[in-house]
Amino acid sequence: MWTCAVLKPGQIQIALKNLERQNFHWFHPVFAVKRLVRGKPVTIFEPVFSGYLFIELVNGQRWMPINNTFGIARCLTKSTPNVEGYNEPAVIPDAFIKSLKQVTTREDGAYRLQPGTRVKILKGALISHEAIFVAMSGQDRCKLLVDLMQRRVKVEISTFDVEVVEQP
Repeated sequence: MWTCAVLKPGQIQIALKNLERQNFHWFHPVFAVKRLVRGKPVTIFEPVFSGYLFIELVNGQRWMPINNTFGIARCLTKSTPNVEGYNEPAVIPDAFIKSLKQVTTREDGAYRLQPGTRVKILKGALISHEAIFVAMSGQDRCKLLVDLMQRRVKVEISTFDVEVVEQP
């Protein structure tokens, strides 16, 4: 089971180190962005979900220590039906995390979205078309190459509207 935690600003490395010390498994995907720094192109890695971190809870693992972990503001929770005043961690579907991991590679301890991954479009005018993942264009948008009328066309679509077909 996966849940999500809100990070304190600028404290991602502190949070990751302390979660590992407590034997929590985490997932924090990033994407590469090219920027000009002092007139030179530099690749910077930005989080796909800025300010959030996915944490895996293994059977029987207590989630309350996440709220007291250095670098984490709080674990996202939802109210429990029939029990007033008690909240349980918000559950992130395993399928969502699995599909996100399929389009990432782990380098230097960070999951990076991998260009060249074949995806299928699930919604919109291009439904059922296959495309190639090029890059992230924002927190929840990605650039894809789609074959239309014997040409490759670059489109931008929500990351929630695609699923992985094949990795490069």
